[in-house]
Amino acid sequence: MWMTRGSSLGRILDVVYLFVIAGYFFLLQLLLNKYLLRLEFIDRRRTGFAVLGLGLFAATLLNLDNNVSTAYVDLLSGKARAFDEALADRDAKVSACKSDTCNVPALADVPATIFFTDIRPLSDRSGLWINLHYSNYWHAGLVIPDAAPPLPASNLETLKNLGKSMRSRIVKK
Repeated sequence: MWMTRGSSLGRILDVVYLFVIAGYFFLLQLLLNKYLLRLEFIDRRRTGFAVLGLGLFAATLLNLDNNVSTAYVDLLSGKARAFDEALADRDAKVSACKSDTCNVPALADVPATIFFTDIRPLSDRSGLWINLHYSNYWHAGLVIPDAAPPLPASNLETLKNLGKSMRSRIVKK
Protein backbone atom coordinates (compact mmCIF):
# COMPACT_ATOMS: atom_id res chain seq x y z
CA MET A 1 0.00 0.00 0.00
CA TRP A 2 2.89 2.34 0.68
CA MET A 3 4.28 1.87 -2.84
CA THR A 4 0.98 2.73 -4.52
CA ARG A 5 0.01 5.43 -2.01
CA GLY A 6 -3.10 3.51 -1.06
CA SER A 7 -4.82 3.53 -4.43
CA SER A 8 -5.44 1.19 -7.35
CA LEU A 9 -4.94 -1.88 -5.17
CA GLY A 10 -7.29 -4.22 -7.03
CA ARG A 11 -4.77 -5.98 -9.24
CA ILE A 12 -1.89 -5.63 -6.76
CA LEU A 13 -3.80 -7.47 -4.04
CA ASP A 14 -4.70 -10.21 -6.54
CA VAL A 15 -1.00 -10.70 -7.33
CA VAL A 16 -0.05 -10.76 -3.64
CA TYR A 17 -2.81 -13.32 -3.04
CA LEU A 18 -1.49 -15.44 -5.93
CA PHE A 19 2.02 -15.40 -4.45
CA VAL A 20 0.70 -16.37 -1.01
CA ILE A 21 -1.12 -19.37 -2.51
CA ALA A 22 1.89 -20.37 -4.65
CA GLY A 23 4.19 -20.05 -1.62
CA TYR A 24 1.86 -22.18 0.47
CA PHE A 25 1.93 -25.04 -2.03
CA PHE A 26 5.70 -24.69 -2.49
CA LEU A 27 6.29 -24.97 1.28
CA LEU A 28 3.83 -27.87 1.51
CA GLN A 29 5.76 -29.72 -1.21
CA LEU A 30 9.06 -29.05 0.59
CA LEU A 31 7.69 -30.39 3.86
CA LEU A 32 6.23 -33.47 2.20
CA ASN A 33 9.53 -34.27 0.49
CA LYS A 34 11.54 -33.76 3.67
CA TYR A 35 9.29 -35.76 6.01
CA LEU A 36 7.94 -38.36 3.58
CA LEU A 37 9.61 -41.25 5.40
CA ARG A 38 7.78 -40.33 8.62
CA LEU A 39 4.44 -40.49 6.85
CA GLU A 40 4.29 -44.27 6.32
CA PHE A 41 0.55 -44.41 6.99
CA ILE A 42 -0.04 -42.42 3.79
CA ASP A 43 1.67 -45.16 1.76
CA ARG A 44 -0.62 -47.81 3.23
CA ARG A 45 -3.79 -45.83 2.53
CA ARG A 46 -2.72 -44.28 -0.77
CA THR A 47 -5.80 -45.42 -2.69
CA GLY A 48 -8.17 -43.96 -0.11
CA PHE A 49 -6.39 -40.59 -0.17
CA ALA A 50 -6.42 -40.57 -3.97
CA VAL A 51 -10.15 -41.29 -4.09
CA LEU A 52 -10.81 -38.63 -1.45
CA GLY A 53 -8.72 -36.08 -3.38
CA LEU A 54 -10.46 -36.87 -6.68
CA GLY A 55 -13.84 -36.63 -4.97
CA LEU A 56 -13.04 -33.23 -3.51
CA PHE A 57 -11.74 -32.06 -6.89
CA ALA A 58 -14.91 -33.24 -8.65
CA ALA A 59 -17.07 -31.54 -6.00
CA THR A 60 -15.19 -28.29 -6.61
CA LEU A 61 -15.69 -28.52 -10.36
CA LEU A 62 -19.40 -29.25 -10.04
CA ASN A 63 -19.99 -26.25 -7.77
CA LEU A 64 -20.37 -23.32 -10.15
CA ASP A 65 -20.15 -20.62 -7.47
CA ASN A 66 -16.73 -21.37 -5.99
CA ASN A 67 -13.64 -19.25 -6.58
CA VAL A 68 -11.90 -21.68 -8.94
CA SER A 69 -14.94 -22.06 -11.21
CA THR A 70 -15.47 -18.29 -11.15
CA ALA A 71 -11.89 -17.71 -12.28
CA TYR A 72 -12.25 -20.20 -15.15
CA VAL A 73 -15.60 -18.71 -16.20
CA ASP A 74 -14.09 -15.21 -16.23
CA LEU A 75 -11.10 -16.36 -18.27
CA LEU A 76 -12.99 -18.52 -20.77
CA SER A 77 -15.78 -16.03 -21.34
CA GLY A 78 -13.33 -13.22 -22.13
CA LYS A 79 -14.54 -11.00 -19.28
CA ALA A 80 -11.06 -10.78 -17.78
CA ARG A 81 -9.46 -9.66 -21.06
CA ALA A 82 -12.19 -7.10 -21.77
CA PHE A 83 -11.88 -5.76 -18.22
CA ASP A 84 -8.12 -5.44 -18.53
CA GLU A 85 -8.44 -3.63 -21.87
CA ALA A 86 -11.10 -1.27 -20.45
CA LEU A 87 -8.85 -0.45 -17.49
CA ALA A 88 -5.88 0.15 -19.79
CA ASP A 89 -7.99 2.48 -21.99
CA ARG A 90 -9.23 4.34 -18.93
CA ASP A 91 -5.71 4.71 -17.56
CA ALA A 92 -4.49 6.09 -20.90
CA LYS A 93 -7.34 8.63 -20.99
CA VAL A 94 -6.71 9.75 -17.42
CA SER A 95 -2.95 10.07 -17.89
CA ALA A 96 -3.54 12.15 -21.05
CA CYS A 97 -6.18 14.38 -19.39
CA LYS A 98 -4.89 17.86 -18.53
CA SER A 99 -8.10 19.49 -17.26
CA ASP A 100 -9.41 19.77 -13.70
CA THR A 101 -12.08 17.13 -14.32
CA CYS A 102 -11.55 13.98 -16.37
CA ASN A 103 -14.68 12.17 -17.56
CA VAL A 104 -14.20 8.49 -18.32
CA PRO A 105 -16.68 5.78 -19.39
CA ALA A 106 -17.91 3.37 -16.74
CA LEU A 107 -16.60 -0.17 -16.91
CA ALA A 108 -18.97 -2.40 -18.84
CA ASP A 109 -18.58 -5.81 -17.21
CA VAL A 110 -16.50 -6.41 -14.09
CA PRO A 111 -15.36 -10.04 -13.63
CA ALA A 112 -16.65 -11.58 -10.42
CA THR A 113 -13.14 -12.92 -9.68
CA ILE A 114 -11.74 -9.47 -9.09
CA PHE A 115 -12.70 -7.87 -5.82
CA PHE A 116 -12.60 -4.38 -7.24
CA THR A 117 -14.00 -1.08 -6.03
CA ASP A 118 -14.36 1.25 -8.99
CA ILE A 119 -14.48 5.01 -9.10
CA ARG A 120 -17.89 6.48 -8.32
CA PRO A 121 -20.12 9.09 -9.95
CA LEU A 122 -20.66 12.42 -8.19
CA SER A 123 -24.07 11.27 -6.90
CA ASP A 124 -22.34 8.72 -4.62
CA ARG A 125 -20.74 11.01 -2.03
CA SER A 126 -19.59 8.15 0.22
CA GLY A 127 -17.40 6.63 -2.53
CA LEU A 128 -15.69 9.76 -3.82
CA TRP A 129 -12.57 9.02 -1.77
CA ILE A 130 -11.82 6.32 -4.36
CA ASN A 131 -11.90 8.94 -7.11
CA LEU A 132 -9.52 11.17 -5.16
CA HIS A 133 -7.02 8.36 -4.62
CA TYR A 134 -7.26 7.32 -8.26
CA SER A 135 -6.69 10.93 -9.35
CA ASN A 136 -3.71 11.31 -7.02
CA TYR A 137 -2.20 8.11 -8.36
CA TRP A 138 -2.30 9.43 -11.93
CA HIS A 139 -1.50 13.04 -10.92
CA ALA A 140 -4.63 14.15 -12.77
CA GLY A 141 -7.75 16.19 -12.04
CA LEU A 142 -10.83 14.68 -10.46
CA VAL A 143 -11.80 11.52 -12.36
CA ILE A 144 -15.55 11.01 -12.78
CA PRO A 145 -17.20 8.07 -14.60
CA ASP A 146 -20.23 8.47 -16.86
CA ALA A 147 -22.34 6.06 -14.79
CA ALA A 148 -22.19 3.90 -11.68
CA PRO A 149 -20.25 0.64 -11.98
CA PRO A 150 -22.49 -2.35 -12.74
CA LEU A 151 -22.87 -5.29 -10.42
CA PRO A 152 -20.88 -8.35 -11.53
CA ALA A 153 -22.94 -10.97 -13.35
CA SER A 154 -23.23 -14.40 -11.78
CA ASN A 155 -21.38 -17.37 -13.25
CA LEU A 156 -24.63 -18.81 -14.58
CA GLU A 157 -25.51 -15.56 -16.37
CA THR A 158 -22.00 -15.35 -17.81
CA LEU A 159 -22.17 -18.92 -19.13
CA LYS A 160 -25.61 -18.29 -20.63
CA ASN A 161 -24.34 -15.15 -22.39
CA LEU A 162 -21.25 -17.03 -23.59
CA GLY A 163 -23.45 -19.79 -25.02
CA LYS A 164 -25.70 -17.26 -26.74
CA SER A 165 -22.74 -15.43 -28.32
CA MET A 166 -21.19 -18.72 -29.49
CA ARG A 167 -24.51 -19.86 -30.92
CA SER A 168 -25.01 -16.54 -32.74
CA ARG A 169 -21.51 -16.78 -34.28
CA ILE A 170 -22.13 -20.35 -35.45
CA VAL A 171 -25.60 -19.61 -36.84
CA LYS A 172 -24.35 -16.51 -38.75
CA LYS A 173 -21.88 -18.58 -40.75
